[in-house]
Amino acid sequence: MELGKLNNQVWADNGDACDARETKDNVQEAKKIVDNCKHENVVEFYGSAKCKYCEQTFGWYCPKSPDKSCHYPNPHDKDKHHIVLINDSVFALSEKQVRERIENEHMRDDWCMFCGEPDERK
Repeated sequence: MELGKLNNQVWADNGDACDARETKDNVQEAKKIVDNCKHENVVEFYGSAKCKYCEQTFGWYCPKSPDKSCHYPNPHDKDKHHIVLINDSVFALSEKQVRERIENEHMRDDWCMFCGEPDERK
């Protein structure tokens, strides 16, 4: 193979040479999928929350969370009644969740507001 042709090729995982332009197009297409994904099908993947469609991960998996990802209280949040989910939608917490969040966040900020698991699992 000529040296000039190697500059336009990259090696695929299986060892075959493929055109760098195709690879760039594939990366751009994958980025579009991730950017436009609504993350509606999040599954557990080795303890992590992973979108089944775009394969992006979102921290610890939480079976009780509306988006299946753990959410931790932030004492700096001004709005204690809502959280932003992984798809950027806003979720209204129940009055019980708001009360627990306010009562506990000054003592512990490493617990999931839905499942109660710590940030660093034991």
